[in-house]
Amino acid sequence: MMVNIETTSRCTLKCPACIRQNYYGVRNQPVPGKDISIEDFEKITDHFDTICFCGNVSDPITHPRFYDLLKICIRKNLSTVITTAASHRPISWYKKHFLLTKGTKVRWEFSVDGLPKDSARYRINQDGEKLYDVMRIGSKMGCDILWKYIIFNYNENDTMEAKKLASDIRVPITFIKSVRWEGEMINYQPTDKDNFYTRNFLSDYGYDET
Repeated sequence: MMVNIETTSRCTLKCPACIRQNYYGVRNQPVPGKDISIEDFEKITDHFDTICFCGNVSDPITHPRFYDLLKICIRKNLSTVITTAASHRPISWYKKHFLLTKGTKVRWEFSVDGLPKDSARYRINQDGEKLYDVMRIGSKMGCDILWKYIIFNYNENDTMEAKKLASDIRVPITFIKSVRWEGEMINYQPTDKDNFYTRNFLSDYGYDET
């Protein structure tokens, strides 16, 4: 059996079609929820053989004890999928987690929509070029890595180049038609308010740590 875990209510990104917009973008309210406790996660994982970390209102790697959550999955030999788009963690953080998960039943899925240099046109505040390098490092370290690429009008003509980039770092790529967005994708540009949001998020939760 499989379950998807929302590890927290946090995310560093401001994707226009994300349901987080219903809170801070429309109602001017914080996104509800809290970090899942290690104790609760231990109980949940006793009843499932596949764990998915794919946040609907958060990014799983923003949980401050994500390493400990992964250790539980590995100790219990659970099939585990991590779907992430945030890029605030330092490279050393990824290397530490890749060392833990290589050779296990853990798959990392990185959501970079478009060529890495363009992905922030939808994934507001994402550093796509950094995540491309993270995927390269993970692949080289022997981890199971997947590049997930949602098709928008700004990136629909770049799929062949993206396939080449994925092949260069020995990472499979999958193309997805989004069901969250109808009509033309806006060419959103980050504002000073967005940048302020990210800076305060990182400082509030100490995400300069390794």
